[in-house]
Amino acid sequence: MKIKLQVVLVLALMGLSCKGDPIQEEIGLAFSEVIVALDRGELNQLWELTDDDTKAHFEGLAKQIMDADKLITDSLPADQQPEYKAAIGRELLGKSGGGRELFAAVVDRAKIKGPDDPRARKVKMIEVTGDRAILETESGDKMVFSKAKDGAWRSKLFLNGINELPGMVTLKDNLETVRHNVSVLVGDGT
Repeated sequence: MKIKLQVVLVLALMGLSCKGDPIQEEIGLAFSEVIVALDRGELNQLWELTDDDTKAHFEGLAKQIMDADKLITDSLPADQQPEYKAAIGRELLGKSGGGRELFAAVVDRAKIKGPDDPRARKVKMIEVTGDRAILETESGDKMVFSKAKDGAWRSKLFLNGINELPGMVTLKDNLETVRHNVSVLVGDGT
């Protein structure tokens, strides 16, 4: 019963602009799912609703952290390792060391929420070009979606601007600095 009520609410959020076009209905539904997940602060659900490029970005950055962690472990004395591992954000990845964990650590649950403006929750129009879509709300906000490998439409919400966040800039700078410093310390000279 709860799921049926949620589906009815989701369809109401979509507005009338998607009516009749199955692709636009899918994108409208994906938008509504993102809004619900934002409202609830559900990071796992937001990860599932995130596009392949964003997931690949976080997985790639997590791999860089894990590679740097291995370099630190293999190259530096044990008493120097904690400082270096802290600098590369190793603790952000938990035990698994994956992109999902990095996403959950970077996206501040306390700061995510759905839009307050009710017009930002209603679809005005959707423009689809191949495997990319731009959804515009009645408030004028835009959200980009892309078609995933599994055929579902996923949000690019978290990829836009992620690299400009001060914490991400610092993390990437630290990864580069640690790689350089370790190579100098072990006599590689690069």
